Amino acid sequence: MITSTVKKNKNTTTALCFEDTKERIKNMFNKVELSISSYDTAFVAMIPSSASPHAPLFPQCLNWLLDNQLLDGSWGLPDRDPLLINDALLSTLACILALKQWGIGEDKMNK
Repeated sequence: MITSTVKKNKNTTTALCFEDTKERIKNMFNKVELSISSYDTAFVAMIPSSASPHAPLFPQCLNWLLDNQLLDGSWGLPDRDPLLINDALLSTLACILALKQWGIGEDKMNK
């Protein structure tokens, strides 16, 4: 009888801990502020449509790439710190790959 009561209390405690953890994680995600990432946008732009593998699933991502190239020809954060040059390089390469995959933005790729 004592074992059963202890086991029941342990299960109740475990359930309460799980609920607390679940609530803390939920609150963490509610506070997340996402910034636009040209690197991520480029990779999403490369996903082909299930209806037509010759068309992008998310054409709006391609449009974003075409509209958001920086003046120096790169993609990335506009006012980036010089230490983030590798980020800009990787973002730019990802954007070029996405544009090349769909055969658009030749002028952007050449810039």
